[in-house]
Amino acid sequence: MMPLITLGPLRLSSYGICIVLALGLWWWWGARRIPATANIDSDGVLFALAIGAWLGGRIGYVLGSVAIWPQLANLRALEFSWPGALLGAAGALLLYHWWRPFALATFLDALTLPTLCAQAIGAMGLWLAGMAVGVPWQGAWAVAQAGAWRHPVQLYEAGIAVLVAAWCLLATRMLPSIPARWWLLGGIALNWLISEGFRADALTLTGGIRVIQCVGLCLLIVVSERVMMTVRLRGSST
Repeated sequence: MMPLITLGPLRLSSYGICIVLALGLWWWWGARRIPATANIDSDGVLFALAIGAWLGGRIGYVLGSVAIWPQLANLRALEFSWPGALLGAAGALLLYHWWRPFALATFLDALTLPTLCAQAIGAMGLWLAGMAVGVPWQGAWAVAQAGAWRHPVQLYEAGIAVLVAAWCLLATRMLPSIPARWWLLGGIALNWLISEGFRADALTLTGGIRVIQCVGLCLLIVVSERVMMTVRLRGSST
């Protein structure tokens, strides 16, 4: 990954630009979608989430490295794992909520669309930079990355995020009783279940099953059960 701009310790790549754009869109759009009546310090919570996501993503990215501390302290390194970023953000959110309670469900519903769109932009950055490549493949839409023809796994991730975001917009009219946060969790689970199956660097169990796919399947089952329960309760009350 060649940097586009080098200013001292700062090396800004195509992926870095996409991350900055994704963060800016997520922060601006998320703050605008939080209802004023919810009385939430949007900037404070979003800042805590951004820091938690960066730390969690960096830790997830460098786990197993023999030089974990130098990697974490490297300000030029924007690479981070999406699952680790989500876990870090979730931890930061829970800590902030414990310190200063607020309407957590309302906050998560407001951030559903911004988070999905930010994920799509970040995945496009990975594709432009040739990072987080897919397994070798000779199919019709294979792309040349890292010295081989591969699955465009980054585009799979971006496409799923966009499709789930579009579904969220439709679901607000078709299924208004389902909170948006469940579609967000479902989109994350679907991406882990599908996209991560084509990642070349995914942690793999015996038989070629990816660990993150197992997590995604479990999460998708939980979300599906929750959605079906809400639909059944809604149907029985009408």
